[in-house]
Amino acid sequence: MVGACRQLTDLRLGRCVEIRSPAVVQVALCCQRLQFLSLRGCHHVTDQAVVRLCKECPNLEYLSLWRCIQLTDTAVVMGIQSSKLLTDLNLHTCPELTDASCRRLALACPQLASLNLRENRNITECAVCALQEARPRMRILFGCASSTIVKTEKS
Repeated sequence: MVGACRQLTDLRLGRCVEIRSPAVVQVALCCQRLQFLSLRGCHHVTDQAVVRLCKECPNLEYLSLWRCIQLTDTAVVMGIQSSKLLTDLNLHTCPELTDASCRRLALACPQLASLNLRENRNITECAVCALQEARPRMRILFGCASSTIVKTEKS
């Protein structure tokens, strides 16, 4: 089925909890024109799938990995940094991410305008502040659901 979708630019697989990494890799190989992809709540997606996705889909502008709980800094360091057109990234509740992801995003994604880091216990406010300092125009959501810090362009 995916092979017939080579012109696809928008794909929302959010909450498809049975989606696994091989399916994401197949999407990446067959739908290389993707600009918008939501994998929200796809708990079985791994770093390797995200790395391959980012490599094979160079036109990605929006990527939601909300609650992709297996992802680590490798997904950011090896994958997302290669997405040169990415402007909106959702990493809400990716509990294995650390400050290393913030450092890499500050350096490698100059076009990134919006970043959601809420509910990531291993990312510190200090790292988010350093990211904001490096990228003052980026909108960053950080913190827990009851006390979100929104960092935006300084006036």
